[in-house]
Amino acid sequence: MKKMKVETLADASFKKLMARRRALLKQVPELAEQEQVEREAESNDWVDRAVSVESEGLLHALAESERKELAEIDAALERIADKRFGFCETCGNAIPARRLEAVPEARTCVTCGEKRERLAVGR
Repeated sequence: MKKMKVETLADASFKKLMARRRALLKQVPELAEQEQVEREAESNDWVDRAVSVESEGLLHALAESERKELAEIDAALERIADKRFGFCETCGNAIPARRLEAVPEARTCVTCGEKRERLAVGR
């Protein structure tokens, strides 16, 4: 990737990432609050308790997902600040612009990302 293209892409990605970060920071406390309300809700009815447990699990999973996404966004913002944005953390090659436009927090090129996924699922 040419230097100018990386800088332009980094600027656009920075704006996208910051907007998503702001939205997540607003959502995470709201999800945590909802999770706490579900945890504190008590009922003698077994159906209500079952629904409450299921809701609590879903809220916890959502909150955890949001926290992970926030961490990925923060890491991408750090790469932008350090001028490492746009390069694969595994092989060092440029990450294609189309991938970064679609997933600005991408850490790897497509090839290395696919290898990592195959290893994760034990293929």
